[in-house]
Amino acid sequence: MVHNNSTKIEFVEALKKRIFKWVLEISNFCETLPESYSASVFGRQLTRSSASTDANHRVATRTRSNREFYAKMNIAVEEADEITRILSKARHKSGQSFKRH
Repeated sequence: MVHNNSTKIEFVEALKKRIFKWVLEISNFCETLPESYSASVFGRQLTRSSASTDANHRVATRTRSNREFYAKMNIAVEEADEITRILSKARHKSGQSFKRH
């Protein structure tokens, strides 16, 4: 739980960098997927979910209250969880691995 504004700012900035790196790694991973219908579907969904994770995190950094912050962060976490499920399916399908942070 975030206890003060300084801790919240540090948390937000650290997560911002981590999400940015993760989005780039997901993009790179999608580029390595084989050319098939299912890989294309996985790649598009990964791209959408990673963009949504990043967007919801950015919105959370601009909220007016802790309640709004946690609500938006919850959406970002849900999108990140979806990415984890998709990556698991894509990894199984393609035989590739994806570095987890």
